[in-house]
Amino acid sequence: MYHGASRRLRVLSSRPARSGMAYGATVYVIMNLVVVPLSAVPKRPFAFDVVILVVHMICVGLPIALSVSRSAPKA
Repeated sequence: MYHGASRRLRVLSSRPARSGMAYGATVYVIMNLVVVPLSAVPKRPFAFDVVILVVHMICVGLPIALSVSRSAPKA
């Protein structure tokens, strides 16, 4: 998703750290509010955990954004 979006929105590959952190946070929220409730996992209330959010931003969003920015065509 990020790679495809970065082809249309150049800011995603020109500012990878900021964009990657935002992407990681977005993925965390969508997974917990949309995907998990629609799955077969037993239902439980959503508990926002800042530590897991920060880990997701650094360990998921940032590496994806940095990888995409390295392979992006240079203008």
